[in-house]
Amino acid sequence: MKKLYMAYVGGDSKDRLIEDHEIIFVVAENPADAKRIAKEKTVLTSGVHVDVMSEIKNIDGYDISLNKSDNKEEIVKVLGYYTDI
Repeated sequence: MKKLYMAYVGGDSKDRLIEDHEIIFVVAENPADAKRIAKEKTVLTSGVHVDVMSEIKNIDGYDISLNKSDNKEEIVKVLGYYTDI
């Protein structure tokens, strides 16, 4: 059964002097597959590694379930650094 995973991926970006990180959500059968998929999805260019991998089962009292969809659009809205929310 496929599950939702969150990967905290680190690595180097072109023309950067420090390591960058990004959070990538993936759907996979197991943590090993999730790690591989997250590393394939990253925009980081070298030294790519996964610092943290976590299966997301529930949050704030809500269970997370996955349903197959025909929608191929991959958009995750991330809010941050806003004073009005």
